[in-house]
Amino acid sequence: MTGLTLALYRARAALSATERYFRLRRRYPQALKWLRSCRGGAWRTLRAISLARLVQRSHQDPAANPWGAIVQQVSIEGEDRGLAAGRLIALFHSPGDSLLARFAASQNLALVLANKGMAPLLGDLYVRRNRTGLRKLVRHLKTGGRVAIMMDWFAEEGDCAARFLGVPVRVRSGAVRLAACARVPVVPLVTTYARGCLRLRFGPVIPVGAGVEQEGQGRACDPGVC
Repeated sequence: MTGLTLALYRARAALSATERYFRLRRRYPQALKWLRSCRGGAWRTLRAISLARLVQRSHQDPAANPWGAIVQQVSIEGEDRGLAAGRLIALFHSPGDSLLARFAASQNLALVLANKGMAPLLGDLYVRRNRTGLRKLVRHLKTGGRVAIMMDWFAEEGDCAARFLGVPVRVRSGAVRLAACARVPVVPLVTTYARGCLRLRFGPVIPVGAGVEQEGQGRACDPGVC
């Protein structure tokens, strides 16, 4: 990476940090409060995060780096739990999302509910985030398929109370209600990438109880979806 490229990345990271700072101040003041407690303060922390993401994405760009040059090994722990039939895989955003998407597409891992920016990487596994997409996911789960959904979406109100990095937040529970719709369990997935190895670690199988299904009636589990 040349000095000019790094300077451009730093400028982009500064702009991104400023945008994120004001977005957090407006929508998630508690998260901003936590960032202010970090060494260097909120804005510098956001700039460092943005710069790290830009640099990593440049190395994960398929146009500049073929798949084989980026990932020499894929390690899967708990494959018997996560890749069994009829599983809703719950995961969180990470810097290696693009790598995971390309691996999922190459292995037909699961249908993925995602934003349109991931469509080119996911191919036929991409499912749009709308009611039609939800119906498709439920049908797929009921016939023994696998579905992957990001869990770390914050909600303005309602849904579930949780703590994120020590900060109280509201998180969306749609993935759990979707599992209740299809009567399938949820399996958490943690992904990491380091030194050419993409690691997928599936957690324990979590049954979804009837109480969640009843609570979801009229929302993700209404008759129009289920």
